[in-house]
Amino acid sequence: MEQENVQTNVEAKAETKANVENVDKNVENNEEKKYTDKQLNDISLKNEQKAINKLLKELGIDDKEKAKSILAKAREEEAAKSVDEKSLELQKEKEKAQLEAINSRIENAMLRKGIKDEKVERAVRLVDKKSILDEKGQLDQGKLNAELEELLKVFPELIEKSQDERIGFKIGADGKQDKPEDEMQKMRRIMGLK
Repeated sequence: MEQENVQTNVEAKAETKANVENVDKNVENNEEKKYTDKQLNDISLKNEQKAINKLLKELGIDDKEKAKSILAKAREEEAAKSVDEKSLELQKEKEKAQLEAINSRIENAMLRKGIKDEKVERAVRLVDKKSILDEKGQLDQGKLNAELEELLKVFPELIEKSQDERIGFKIGADGKQDKPEDEMQKMRRIMGLK
């Protein structure tokens, strides 16, 4: 039995010695390689080129010069498109400003015709703007006056009634017609004089 234990111990020591030798070999193999800056730069450049080539291949581009020309064309189109968009935007702003100017001139003419202030804004919408413009797109005053006369024939309630037209009977009144007072009569009535 002792012999077996001794033999087992010898075998265990031999195995341990073999394991230590294997570990030493692994440590030697696992030592870090030392690279110079030039070698690192070359490796980095090589990996970068591989990545670029892979991307170009995925995009279906075989030649780098072709890719550059495609990119340049896309940039030119984008620049041209932005100029077109800007010109369209300016055109819209110009049309909006012209419409506002025409509307303000129509409002002014309506107020001169005696249309009620509170109804002027809505009445402007009733005017056919195409029919009051000349060939150059400018407001024709004669056509505007004719259009306003036509509008007032159709919608007479737009005109503000004068003081003379307001005279009439009142519900619950004594039936006598009110006569317009001149300023002198108003002053006498206010002062208590007749």
